[in-house]
Amino acid sequence: MTATNVAQAESAAPQIGEKSGRIRRFTDPLLFAAILVFGWQVAIWVTGFHPVVLPPPSRVFDILRNQGDFLVDNMLTTLWTIGWGFLIGGVFGLVSGILINYIPPVRRAIYPVLVALYVIPKAVFIPLFILWWGAGLQYKLWVTSLLAFFPVTENTITGLQGVDREMVELTQSLQGSQFFTFRKIALPFAMPFVLAGLRIGLTEAFIGGVLSEIIVPSTGIGSRIVEAAAFSNTEFIIAAIMVVAAFGIVAYFGFLWLERKITFWY
Repeated sequence: MTATNVAQAESAAPQIGEKSGRIRRFTDPLLFAAILVFGWQVAIWVTGFHPVVLPPPSRVFDILRNQGDFLVDNMLTTLWTIGWGFLIGGVFGLVSGILINYIPPVRRAIYPVLVALYVIPKAVFIPLFILWWGAGLQYKLWVTSLLAFFPVTENTITGLQGVDREMVELTQSLQGSQFFTFRKIALPFAMPFVLAGLRIGLTEAFIGGVLSEIIVPSTGIGSRIVEAAAFSNTEFIIAAIMVVAAFGIVAYFGFLWLERKITFWY
């Protein structure tokens, strides 16, 4: 083999490995999902579970095939609540994190209260929200935005507090305003933390959106799950959970892709 051929082979090897890695990023999860489904079916054969307790995968896939459009339509209704709740919670969480970090009186007054609210299970607020705003859209938005609010706030504070103080002092010594320092130094440093908080807030918004419908059934996929439970329709419940999971996976990795594009330097 000539030196040219050796060089070409060495340059092609990383490209082949990179292509193989991209393919396995999709094939490995599919293979693992197939193993889970097979184990699910084997568990039914071995234990003899009644279909009401654990239906076979075939019955769940029949629901997805025959009622998939119905499930997706209900999930889109829930997604509307999730989107608005995430937007409200994310914006207020970002603003709160900035104010707490830069205004000491606000930090002293508000941060301990936020910590107390953060450690309390959010489900305990749901009865209050129902009493205050009824069982309509406002209640769902409060639940969803509250769950999205806290991780965004905490990650924003963490990111801003980790800014290099020497860099901040250098910028200010060069007559840079506080807003200039925030825009050019603090915000770029904190952006990965903020986006990570938003990504966590998005998953929390999914929890809040579905949970609010399960507790007070009306519209959305959470309400359909409650109805199916009333009739012991286990395969429908599992199919609905799969639809929620599919939308959640797309939203999560879509936001992760956007996060990597925004913080390309990180």
